[in-house]
Amino acid sequence: MKFFCKKQELEKAALIVQRSVPIKPTSNIPEGIFLKSKSDYLLLRGYNLEFGITTKIKAKVESEGEIVLGAKIFSEIAKKSPGPTIEIEVFENFVAQIISEQSKFSLAGINPKLYPESPETQVLEKISIGSLNFRKMIDQTIFSVATSSSNNPTYTGVLFDVRNKKLKLVAIDGYRMAIKEEGIETEKTIKFIVPAKSLYEVLKLLPENKGETDIIVDTTHVLFDLKEYQLTSRLIEGNFLDYESSTPKTYTTEVELSPELLANSVERVSLMTIDSVKMPVVIVFKDNTVKVFCTATSGRASDKFSAQIEGEPLEIGLNDKYLLEALKNTRRKSIKLQFDGPLSPVKIIPEKGSDFMFLILPVRLKTSQEGTT
Repeated sequence: MKFFCKKQELEKAALIVQRSVPIKPTSNIPEGIFLKSKSDYLLLRGYNLEFGITTKIKAKVESEGEIVLGAKIFSEIAKKSPGPTIEIEVFENFVAQIISEQSKFSLAGINPKLYPESPETQVLEKISIGSLNFRKMIDQTIFSVATSSSNNPTYTGVLFDVRNKKLKLVAIDGYRMAIKEEGIETEKTIKFIVPAKSLYEVLKLLPENKGETDIIVDTTHVLFDLKEYQLTSRLIEGNFLDYESSTPKTYTTEVELSPELLANSVERVSLMTIDSVKMPVVIVFKDNTVKVFCTATSGRASDKFSAQIEGEPLEIGLNDKYLLEALKNTRRKSIKLQFDGPLSPVKIIPEKGSDFMFLILPVRLKTSQEGTT
């Protein structure tokens, strides 16, 4: 095996593929990057049994072959190589010689037959979506994914719900929910759950242009074709929450306001809880005025601003972190908050349209906070 390639391209590919290499190698998966030279390209692949990243770069191939090289050391060698090109030659004992100008390394490799094959995704369904829209969809839902699988493993992933020419992404952690939808050109109907870890990597790899991302799914895996890179991920098995039946259908109070104003107000009063026991933020909606309170062992803070309020006056307690993350992900100048009493979830929707919806469970308050300042 012998080939030549550009240093800059090899460095970039190795650093990205390295993210799918297992941090702690096992007997089943060596800590390495799989390399394959063929025709006029070099293929690089990493795989950790949860997800894998594959890419190709141009190469001048003198002899074809395969090898696995330690991910960290190989990436560092590519990064530190002094010349514009890198020559790699692999000998029969799986020792790779890496040369760039006056720099030369001999690196012990691993038999490529010991490296697990990346799962070949069978094309059960294929959908396409604009890469920029797909990035927004992931951004506006993934913050609501559970960080632990103790309650329900499906909560550590994002539901892809395809039907009626729409793609919906749904994330839930037991205390809040985020839904984002976009129209797509497909008549297909399918649901599957993608681990959040895989989607964080997809976010990093999504191109910044207006191209399309192809999503190919079968019964156990999904492949995201990101043009320059391909990411294959296992799917999470299990039944996701029936999110539609969990969505409030009625409300007694509706508030139209600026998410930036509310976020700024919540951030100010939440300063009281930095060095004390975490307390909920209490918000009162009354007479077209939003009053925000926070009481802690160190003291008390309040703030207020004007908003358009319709329906019954309301006092509600909310987790400040959950509320702030939802507000900052609306990406709108104006939104609506809908409430069906102080113990029902707050529903956050666009002022116009229905492309996203966030739900947050309230915190039960022991006493009223209004009028205590």
